Amino acid sequence: MGFVFGVAKGNFPFSISVRRQSPELLCFDDPLALTAAHLNCIPTDQYIPDWRFLLLNPAKGIEITDKMFETCATVLLEQFWTNEGFRNKYFAGETPPARWEDLREIVNAGCNYPPSMYQLHLQFMHPPWAPFQWNQLTKDNHLHYRRYFCIEYVRACLVKAVELNGSPVAIAEDTDIELIMDTFSKHGVSYDEYHSKNVRRTKQMQERFGNFVQDDFEYVALGDASKAYSPAFAEAGKDPKEIQKDDAKVLNSYGRPFDAAGKNSNQYYKFPKAPADVAIFS
Repeated sequence: MGFVFGVAKGNFPFSISVRRQSPELLCFDDPLALTAAHLNCIPTDQYIPDWRFLLLNPAKGIEITDKMFETCATVLLEQFWTNEGFRNKYFAGETPPARWEDLREIVNAGCNYPPSMYQLHLQFMHPPWAPFQWNQLTKDNHLHYRRYFCIEYVRACLVKAVELNGSPVAIAEDTDIELIMDTFSKHGVSYDEYHSKNVRRTKQMQERFGNFVQDDFEYVALGDASKAYSPAFAEAGKDPKEIQKDDAKVLNSYGRPFDAAGKNSNQYYKFPKAPADVAIFS
């Protein structure tokens, strides 16, 4: 919300790698990107602590989630898929999708609960996953079961709530997420089915877009070893965590294109709000 209110800085500057902005939405690169193109999108004209609160007004919730997805997908098509160098390296040189809707079968999009911050934000992750992050995912350290809620599941719950003329669960700050999942499962919306399908598709898309080769890397870390080694084991003693930090600066699009000094081209939100301008979602 510091971005939304135009706060200049806290412990760090509140500028961000903006991809698209309007008086209602802000779409930006995730500074902790897991994939080659990893976006976040947040509403800026209303406060929605997390996705559960969309059930207070499911019809309006559908509109918001659809708009956030469309915004991210359009950014991907216009700013990433049209970049020939990026497309050839990270998107396996494929022909760009004809419509933003076609990205529904490619990307991971969803919300965490509990969230990392209490303003609704859609995570929008286009494969390939960076090698380190992909390794973490294979160990169930990403897309966490019963914490990650893919957009398909969230939307199915909202559609079901519209059909029922309102959420079958009363939504408040202390509403148990397990109660929500169990209740919607009884109404035919199974979290397990949506989550497992999402993970399967993620693995398929990594095979499709994971175009990395050994020559892309100088070192290889063995398992959870505390050291990293060159492929020929000629050098030793490197810290994998430091190498991974350096890799992250290369393997994602945060802050690009860089400015003349090689720094992130970050911006402040152009439509800052006064507190009274931000409605409480209902």
